[in-house]
Amino acid sequence: MIQRVQTLFLLAAVGLLAGMFFSPLATYIDEIIFYRSSWILLFFLILCGAVGFITVFLYRHRMAQIRLCLFNCIVLLGLQGIIIYYMVTAAPGAVFSLTVAFPLIAVILLALAMRYIGRDEAMVKSLHHLR
Repeated sequence: MIQRVQTLFLLAAVGLLAGMFFSPLATYIDEIIFYRSSWILLFFLILCGAVGFITVFLYRHRMAQIRLCLFNCIVLLGLQGIIIYYMVTAAPGAVFSLTVAFPLIAVILLALAMRYIGRDEAMVKSLHHLR
């Protein structure tokens, strides 16, 4: 399980989401705004992290892994849209952290994981044809 490259991609995406949970979204004058201070951001972070973590342990069900990765990509893009909305509607002087790009990086990692999971599925299907 851990020796597969797609597992490393999935764990890296979950790690990025866990990093977002503990890091600030923005700072405004003396106020620090965390991702967990907004219930919608908190919901999306927990959902994406849980789905990503569960996906790691479904290594025997490759098609379910691909579907969950695709679902997670769509939800992460929605999360990125909400973050962009917060950036556009923020008060002047708000400084956003580097972690606002983490959902996009996680989407790229999940897309790479889906690619390698698909390769494994194709290899298994080709071996079934040899029997």
